[in-house]
This record gives sequence, structure tokens and C-alpha cells, in this order.
Amino acid sequence: MRAYIVRHGQTAWNKAGRWQGNQDVPLDEIGIKQTKQLAAKLPAYRIGKLYSSPLRRAAMSADILRDKIGGEIAYRQGLREVRLGEWEGFTSDEIIKKHGELFRAWEENPAARIGLGVENALDLQNRAYKEFVEIVSREKNDFIIIAHGTWARCLLCKLLSVPLEKKKGFEVSNAGINVIDCDVSGKHPGFTVITLNDVSHLI
Repeated sequence: MRAYIVRHGQTAWNKAGRWQGNQDVPLDEIGIKQTKQLAAKLPAYRIGKLYSSPLRRAAMSADILRDKIGGEIAYRQGLREVRLGEWEGFTSDEIIKKHGELFRAWEENPAARIGLGVENALDLQNRAYKEFVEIVSREKNDFIIIAHGTWARCLLCKLLSVPLEKKKGFEVSNAGINVIDCDVSGKHPGFTVITLNDVSHLI
């Protein structure tokens, strides 16, 4: 069985460098185009069910993909992006000006608990991995997950055995595809990353 993990298409906040977190930002025109380009590629895969974050940018992406490949969409809270609390809607520079030390601590230490309603990377990774394993355990066919950049980075670090401190060492692009082989034949599921951040369809 294979899992296809996709990041939603571009939003205006992505383009402006604003941290979105759990803000309900829609796709912009480029994001819609990117997702349609992705949708044109997906019929080459044998995808059954779609799982999506309920946040609007992911849900819009899921709708576009379903229109092309069919299937049912299941919206799951565990696929939501990292919670950024008081930082949501601001750029990195704006956050650093106000909370520079806290921001650096959060960036450098995956387990840092800084308050402000901000979720740390380790908690996000645990949430993402638990959600992923739960979805895998209930599926028998290939499926797609439409989620978010930081969510996907933290999950992929777990699957690749990469320390969370290195989570920015690889790209997770808007409308990019990550392909995971899922072995559920044993007592515990096993995962192999086959493709990382395929954006060949974005032309």
C-alpha cells in the first residue's frame, strides 16, 4: 500500500511569507492552478480515499483533486497545521522583532515550550505520526493525504529518521507529492519514503 502526502496549493500568505498556522486562508489563483496541475497527474496512481486537513487551503485542494480522481474525502483534525498562536498572520521578521528569543528557542529546540499558544515541533511530530499510523491501519488501498508544510516536514523527519532540528534540510513545496510505501504485514507498520517532494507536474 502506498500513501501520497501532498501539501496544499499556494495561498496569498505563502507568497507574502506569513505564518498561517491554523488560520483559515484560501488558495490563491496560483494555488488553484498548481492543484489542478497536480490533479492531472494523479490518475496515473491508484488512489482510493482522500484524507484532508479541514483548514480551507487543504480542503479546497482536496475538492480539486476529488473532482479529477473521484473518491471520498475524510476531514481529520489530526492533519491540521502546526498551531502558532499569537504568531499566526505575521512574517518571521515581525515575530523576531517582538519575540526574538522565544522564536529562536522554538526554531532550535523541537521540544521547547514557549507559550503564546505555539505548538512545538516534537508535539506536532507525535500528533502527525499518530494520525498517519491510524489512517494506515484502517486502509487497504493506496490513499492520499492533503496537509500542510510543517506538518509534512515533521512527519517525514520521523519516517526518514532525520532529527527534527534538520527539518528544513529538505523542501516540502506547495502541491508537491511525497510517496510512502506502507508495509502493514507485520505486528507494527513499516514505512519507506519512495519519493520526496515531486514537483515535476508544476510546469
